[in-house]
Amino acid sequence: MMDVLVGIVVEKQSDLAIMKLAHDVLQALDIPSEVTVMENLANPLEKLYLYGRVAEQRGLGAVITGGNGIPGFVKALASTVQVPVIHVPLGSPSANESPSLSSAELCNTHFLLVVTEPGDAHVAGLWAAQTLAMKHRSVYDTLQRRMVV
Repeated sequence: MMDVLVGIVVEKQSDLAIMKLAHDVLQALDIPSEVTVMENLANPLEKLYLYGRVAEQRGLGAVITGGNGIPGFVKALASTVQVPVIHVPLGSPSANESPSLSSAELCNTHFLLVVTEPGDAHVAGLWAAQTLAMKHRSVYDTLQRRMVV
């Protein structure tokens, strides 16, 4: 059994309904993933920062985020993580969060950060799988077998 390769981090428990699509794609491709909900944690931005700092050391090859409520949620993770981050905007942004990340904000991260269309968690799952396929032959082989062109 492989270690967890993709982290799925969501702001609120209610975000899981949509973000489950990313998890389902990863499961269908036999890619181990974990789901972390930040909603009820004390100081969620600090926890997110710490999550990002150790993601690569733990073996994660990508992190998928979902949400729009916590100001700075995606930026906090993308500024610390050493693996690609795939963000899925969910719901309405709060008054403190812009509806989408601008290219200027993307340039301030030191690793790859991509943003899907709102709610496209399944696309995030596929992007994570494709990212992992570059380093993990077993993921590459699974994608080759299961993807229809």
